[in-house]
Amino acid sequence: MCVATPVLSNVWWPIKIANRRFERALAVWLNGSLGLLTFLATRNTTEGSWVKFKKADLKELAVLDIRQLSSTQQQNLSHLFDEMTNAEFQRLPAMHHCPARRHLDESLDKILNLPNLTTLRHLLATEPTISNHRL
Repeated sequence: MCVATPVLSNVWWPIKIANRRFERALAVWLNGSLGLLTFLATRNTTEGSWVKFKKADLKELAVLDIRQLSSTQQQNLSHLFDEMTNAEFQRLPAMHHCPARRHLDESLDKILNLPNLTTLRHLLATEPTISNHRL
């Protein structure tokens, strides 16, 4: 989520990026299947299917290095952010069938020359922390 004004929260960690294009590109990346996978890799399971993210772990979160992308790729990610701003995403357990998440992943595939993420999206949707079902 990107916001235009400073915010304060006790349940999530805000970050501030001075470069608007980088901020938007990172938001797109983190909401795609590969971004969600990196979040899952840093989670701390608390009780049942509840998880939390520690600030120290999030500081080490592996993310796409936007600075290494071409200007065209950066611009395309920023445009993708604009395109997805009003998209309605289904809950994560339904991510495999969510048209908005599928479009986001397919666009990331194209912009970043990635392999197709359909299988990853399906596997993430069935992951016990996301689906709340045993394997």
